[in-house]
Amino acid sequence: MAGDQGAKVNRPTQYSKDVNDSTARITSNCGAKQTNTDHRLRVASDDKTGPSLLNDPFRREIHHINYERILERVVHARGNATFGKFKLFDSAEDVSSADVLTNTSREPAVSLRFSTALGSRGSADIVRNVRGFAIKFYTQESAIKFPDVIRVGKPVPYNEAPQAQTVHKNFWYIQYMMQGFGERHLVKFIFTSELAKIPISIATTFGMAIENRAYRKWKFRIQPEELVPITIRYIGELQLSRNPDEYFTEVEQVAFCRNFSYFDTQISRLGTNWQELLINKLVCPVINHNWDGAMRHTITNGTVNYWLNKFKAKVAGMKVRMKSKFKEHIDQAQLFYNSLSPPEQAHVVAARSFEFGHCDDPIVYNRLCERFSEIDFGMSQQTEAMPKQPTIATHCVAITIADGYDSIAYNGVKAVLTAAGALPFTIGPRRSPIFAEGESRSDSKGVCKAFDHPKAIGATGEDVTFVRDARQLPGVAFSNSGEVVDSYRVVAASHIRSESFKVTVKMTNGAKGFN
Repeated sequence: MAGDQGAKVNRPTQYSKDVNDSTARITSNCGAKQTNTDHRLRVASDDKTGPSLLNDPFRREIHHINYERILERVVHARGNATFGKFKLFDSAEDVSSADVLTNTSREPAVSLRFSTALGSRGSADIVRNVRGFAIKFYTQESAIKFPDVIRVGKPVPYNEAPQAQTVHKNFWYIQYMMQGFGERHLVKFIFTSELAKIPISIATTFGMAIENRAYRKWKFRIQPEELVPITIRYIGELQLSRNPDEYFTEVEQVAFCRNFSYFDTQISRLGTNWQELLINKLVCPVINHNWDGAMRHTITNGTVNYWLNKFKAKVAGMKVRMKSKFKEHIDQAQLFYNSLSPPEQAHVVAARSFEFGHCDDPIVYNRLCERFSEIDFGMSQQTEAMPKQPTIATHCVAITIADGYDSIAYNGVKAVLTAAGALPFTIGPRRSPIFAEGESRSDSKGVCKAFDHPKAIGATGEDVTFVRDARQLPGVAFSNSGEVVDSYRVVAASHIRSESFKVTVKMTNGAKGFN
């Protein structure tokens, strides 16, 4: 994909419309203006109103709803997208000739789609599922087993279950048979989040973070795969800073392509001219001899529609159906597993144990046990991988208040959370405004709650008594002094001290301050 950053990061106003524009007239798809959508073209006389007419262009608009759906993605149907830019800090010219990986003066725009892998478009995005993401770089440059791997991740044919999981024998059987990579020179791209974790709900938490200007960033690293122990070079940064304006046009229609199966998918979902949709359109010059097809936008000038093939290389040989020349199935998987850190190995073991443990076919189970032992006989022990610097940035934090709340404590907590990049939300007993102690209803708008939030609770001063009595939480200890008590994620400070509201935020057990 090609072009400068502004061409894709900034909203393309020439192709957009604002339905909230009070100065605009409502029109049909053909541009015919009308005062409202309540009046229809009818047969009428002075005293009677007759039937509606089918040649009313506005009545025809209702037919559009019958064609608003397109085929969902077979894989990665449930997802959301965001937009941003990529910045290269250090040239990778020793392993790449691509300008986007060697020219540090450029900041190409990117669109990035997060998704689950196996669920349908209507499935939840918080279920245990393979997570995926695809990145489209708008730059100035323009496997045969894969379908089987994807198909066995889908529900088994005879009962359409399980949904959005790989906890069944079909999946694990092909894992036993699947070949690895041949002898190649590979460079792995690694995007490492600068925050502690990816939000669970990709459709809500991630979008709220960007709306509050808590932009997510990833360090971009490259790792030559043949180097063991791992040598990783930090050469760039990916930042996401804009949410989509409309889900369908910018998320559902965005297309990512790898080799031919992905191209075939886009043709099936979006049509042969899918690359001419705004979200997929290249902004670099495109010239070839592809013509016509549904929804064609490009007008091609010229008198020829063919290419002289005198430079085309000729491939000669016997047409034979055969296996790959690659026969070694163990070393690549073993090298990869041994290159992981202990926490990463533990996560692999935990995930494999959960899903493979549901396999009830003895043939598959025995074969996979043999295969795992060939890779590493001592796969065991799971530990938690913590970030280098724990942070509260982009975490949602609920602040519970009621009438007569302490405005100093409320504003102090909200300010320090916002400054730390967190997303504070006010929770109260009702939707109508809530007023602080001494606050007049006549000259103040009060504070309105955001929504109910059954997560961790923080309480100060009289709110400690409120939480203790109103919530009725058995076994929870509460503060009755100036000391901060953390019990079952209920953080309380009964007597407020200035030192409890420090500017810094520590996300760790045993932290002294309330914040």
